[in-house]
Amino acid sequence: MHFARSFKLLLAALALWSAASAGHACITYREYDETAFLEADLIFIGKLADYEIVTAQDRYVDEELAVLTYRVDRVLKGQAGETIRLLWPNSTFELPDSMSRYDATLVAVVPSEAPEGDWTGWLRYPSRNALTALSVVHQQGCSNASIMPVGPRDLATIKRWIAAGSADGTPLTNDGFRIADELPATRTRQIDLRPVGAGVLGGSALVLAIRSWRRRRAQRHS
Repeated sequence: MHFARSFKLLLAALALWSAASAGHACITYREYDETAFLEADLIFIGKLADYEIVTAQDRYVDEELAVLTYRVDRVLKGQAGETIRLLWPNSTFELPDSMSRYDATLVAVVPSEAPEGDWTGWLRYPSRNALTALSVVHQQGCSNASIMPVGPRDLATIKRWIAAGSADGTPLTNDGFRIADELPATRTRQIDLRPVGAGVLGGSALVLAIRSWRRRRAQRHS
């Protein structure tokens, strides 16, 4: 009886651990700091152009990786081109099925810290290695991502904060911004390129063998 009870408790603990690991859950949520984005390397104002959720394989476990593509309208800190693709792990919450698009959105970005991974990470498309190498949306653990709508009044305050390197106590009003629409996520599953590559190599070898056979036959008859 004692062994059976201990075994059940162990299974329950493992189930809770697995659920927390799979969802990257937080037991205690951190109070959202609306000035946390100031520590990011890149801060820009833009509009969400594409939202993709890729189901990628990390060794033997599937995980969802979100890639956000933004049209960059104004860079407030750092450097960026006209468009930028960002990895959004969203380690605190489950990835939403759609995202609100605002007329002007502030996005804070940090460099990727993901290791390149082993070579098998390139054998699937889209490549997990390539996705995790993208710059990352700034998000403190157990808090919201640094993606927020801005209006004209708040933009002036934010620009002043960035220039000073810190907030000055002026509260953000969240006035003047407007939701444009909802952008649903497109979902993509990785394609294993190994069978494709093997088929291409096999077909190429067959073509080369046929050509070689034809050359030898032509030489014998000449």
